[in-house]
Amino acid sequence: MATSTPLIWVQFGNKAHDKHVQGSCFNTDVDCNIFLDSLRCRVKESMEEYARQLDADIKMKLQEAREKIAALEFSNGQGSSEGDPASSDPQNSLEGLRAREAAYKTKHEGLAQEMSKFAGILEATLDLGKCDMLEAAPSPLNLSLEENSRKRASTLISPKERYVVIRKGEGSDGASTAPFYTLCFSISVEDEKGS
Repeated sequence: MATSTPLIWVQFGNKAHDKHVQGSCFNTDVDCNIFLDSLRCRVKESMEEYARQLDADIKMKLQEAREKIAALEFSNGQGSSEGDPASSDPQNSLEGLRAREAAYKTKHEGLAQEMSKFAGILEATLDLGKCDMLEAAPSPLNLSLEENSRKRASTLISPKERYVVIRKGEGSDGASTAPFYTLCFSISVEDEKGS
């Protein structure tokens, strides 16, 4: 009789992105220390690639907004009574464009702040927590405990649950004494109007 490989779905990264909602698949039929090493590597690779792409997208949208502002200011400075034909649309008015520019600056700063959670991920203490939208930081499954390092991850993880990656915080003394926090965030490149 063939047995199936115990696989689980793990979420991390941007909750506003479709790939995050689906999650990443992991084999749990390995020791916890091997499972966590694999998790660290996957999170690092995925988030580095995703952060580069999201950063480029946000910078592109920011540049577009700045170019539209410059063009509108130039046409207004030339004494054009018509200005930009789209300027009757509040979203494309000077105020709307400046608001969009400010929103993209905020998103860019937010991305940098969220990516700081992933710094030093290969040396970090990671664990898994059950996905629960009500909990900001789910309780760890304790895969990262020394006494569990040689146990099969499948003995501590239920394949019927969905999990989120959590990271042990660092205390003010640099020790990992702070509570765990999720490695999830929500940043959308599109603004509220969908431009």
